[in-house]
Amino acid sequence: MTVRNGFSVVAPPTWNRWLVPPAALAIHLSIGQAYAWSVFKSPLESSLNISGTGSALPFQVAIFCLGLSAAFGGRLVESRGPRWAMLVSTISFAAGFLISALGMSLGQFWLVVLGYGVVGGIGLGIGYIAPVSTLMKWFPDRPGLATGIAIMGFGGGATTTTRRALGIHAAMASAISDVAAARSDYLDESGGRYVHVIADGGLGQSGDMIKAMAMGADAVMIGAPLARAKEAPGRGYHWGPEAHHHEFPRGTRTPMNQVGSLEEVLYGPSHHVDGTSNLMGAVRRAMATTGYSTLKEFQRSEVVLTGRPQY
Repeated sequence: MTVRNGFSVVAPPTWNRWLVPPAALAIHLSIGQAYAWSVFKSPLESSLNISGTGSALPFQVAIFCLGLSAAFGGRLVESRGPRWAMLVSTISFAAGFLISALGMSLGQFWLVVLGYGVVGGIGLGIGYIAPVSTLMKWFPDRPGLATGIAIMGFGGGATTTTRRALGIHAAMASAISDVAAARSDYLDESGGRYVHVIADGGLGQSGDMIKAMAMGADAVMIGAPLARAKEAPGRGYHWGPEAHHHEFPRGTRTPMNQVGSLEEVLYGPSHHVDGTSNLMGAVRRAMATTGYSTLKEFQRSEVVLTGRPQY
């Protein structure tokens, strides 16, 4: 048996295909570390005496190489198989960190860019497409559900802690739309079992809630908007539940301008134009303006991204 043939394995008829999604999820959770680059920015700037813009360059190059390697490496993944792809991804991703560490030790910023950006970026791209490609083959009848699980993992690698402390943030619009697509597939596969999607995080104004619902959310969890009510126990301050940790506290006690009573925050009347009060009125007005009368209809509305995405 050659090394090439060693990567080509035919599963027995009794193989359970549902063992593949957890493996794909684990892979994407690992490479999702890329979104934690902000952890390295401050040490990088102080050690190599570079600007904030310069310290972002390795991450930018890594994302660029991710796209290139995913585009041009797709044919190799198809021809050589997922085992070969994940071996290349593992070696590249790990080597990228080692080269970057060497660059930090020698004080050579270009080695950090080469290691994390180029070599590590190639590992990211190959590691991203290999699980998705494999899942598509194992689940030709359920492509949305299977790939949605894997893609969730890539974002999940960035949502295991808070954005401000670790520089990690999951794009809410992408997360909701991916999960909503997987929900539709599961609805068909399960014979009508509906799974509700609840959006949580980054919902500070009524416009954020409306966009989350348009992307497919059935409900939203809000904390900051309610903290603006005069009855809120924080008395004009908000501190998210992620803040407490006995070794690594995260989050800050954020001042929130009180805009009125709890009833005014939820149901109006509103005396502010920034979407901080009359949240339900804003939802009703948005649905009426776009011509929808129910939430299910509103979730089928066309969404267009313009300018810089807000979340």
